[in-house]
Amino acid sequence: MHTSRTHPRPHSHPARRSASAARLGALALLALGGLALPGCNIVGPALLLVHGPEKVKPAYTLPEKRSVVVFIDDRENLMGTRAARDAMGKAADDALLKSKAAADVIQSRMTQVAVRSDRRDNLMTITEVGRAVKAQVVIYVRVRNFGLSQDGQSFSPLADLGVRVVDADADEQLWPPKEADEREYLLAVRHRGGVAPLPTNRAEDLQSRIALAQSAGLAVAQMFYEHEARERPGSSLEETRSRAGETR
Repeated sequence: MHTSRTHPRPHSHPARRSASAARLGALALLALGGLALPGCNIVGPALLLVHGPEKVKPAYTLPEKRSVVVFIDDRENLMGTRAARDAMGKAADDALLKSKAAADVIQSRMTQVAVRSDRRDNLMTITEVGRAVKAQVVIYVRVRNFGLSQDGQSFSPLADLGVRVVDADADEQLWPPKEADEREYLLAVRHRGGVAPLPTNRAEDLQSRIALAQSAGLAVAQMFYEHEARERPGSSLEETRSRAGETR
């Protein structure tokens, strides 16, 4: 909704607007962190034009001509809301389709329908989830950490995700490969921009969680196709291997 600069609404609160703007700015940086060119002179942009944007290779290329589904596993409810989990899955779905990293993408939300009857002592396996939604390949995303603050005081969104690719038909993990020491690939999205206050109400908190989830979903999808570095979400995007990944 557009708000006139010269005619502010009655009873508006400049401090609250400023705090919200700071949070939105932080989330914008999280989503578009690589867009800023380094330095303040013409050398950086000139070199970018000459050599072209830096490309990031895929961490793994998905099998061709096979149906794929993204399964967001947040059984500990670290994301705090189903809306954020669904937003992460949809962002990953959309990016996979747009990039053509997968020709047939089954909606991520279908996996949540499949696991509704899950019990902690009898969880469906990744393969079972894939077969339940008629997917041949499952991009399994385990939420390890998700929050709006790294220090408990300032607004600094973070998401830690353990990622695997599983062949539901053959009932085997494709990536990381069997011979690797690591059971899952750790994807960590961090915002290290300016300081902003934490949300002050439930609506702001929900909006911020959904925005973080969308950035994290995009980051998951980008692992599977070549993209420009400036398209990566977050002012700091870390990808490392985890040796402590749990099996499902």
